[in-house]
Amino acid sequence: ALDDSALRDLEEHLEAAAETPSCRVLVLVGQDGRFCRGMSLTSLSDRGGEGASAGEGVRRYARCLQRLRGGRQAVVALVDGPALGGGLGMAAAADILIATEAARFGLPETMVGLVPAMVLPLLAERLPAQKVRRLALGQPALETAEAVRWGLVDLAVDDLAAGEKALFVRLKQLLRLSPRAVAQLRSFSLEAQRSGLQEALAAGAELTAASVEDPEVLEGVRAFVEGEPPPW
Repeated sequence: ALDDSALRDLEEHLEAAAETPSCRVLVLVGQDGRFCRGMSLTSLSDRGGEGASAGEGVRRYARCLQRLRGGRQAVVALVDGPALGGGLGMAAAADILIATEAARFGLPETMVGLVPAMVLPLLAERLPAQKVRRLALGQPALETAEAVRWGLVDLAVDDLAAGEKALFVRLKQLLRLSPRAVAQLRSFSLEAQRSGLQEALAAGAELTAASVEDPEVLEGVRAFVEGEPPPW
């Protein structure tokens, strides 16, 4: 569960990754048959109404989601076991979500009077609005097969060993990508969601026009055509 200590550790790791140029991909994986059960309700209850402390934990979690979704590294989540509440938010922030048959996805926040307000924007990138509401309004936790049908999970595997093999394949693919192109893709996709079609196409044309004149891009094209490894 995401108590104060876990959130501080997570934020420190993400900050370190952001400052490490050689870090190209982030992998989110759980432990002992659990991915993440979300915010620690025990920790929240034990505060006895200390709203400022609770609020800082919430804001720290939001910063972690922003780094996962908006950083320059590609993100892969390998979910084996429950991914609930804030844990589902982290899984949904990944570019590739791999789930074993033991995975479960749910939003129990409304049962304690909370709205999963930080998770909903990330789910909205993967699911239609009606399904996001269903998940937040008492829908039993999704098993992996149903999560695939909904469009939440990108790849289903039998167990953790199969998941690790699938992860290795995806890592090989992701490490061929230009880190700068990954950062541009993240930034542009967020901007395009807020823009109309005409504005997004115009912005896309400007970005592409600048890219095809960039020496790094041209070197990447040359390497691809000649069957060489990418320069990055």
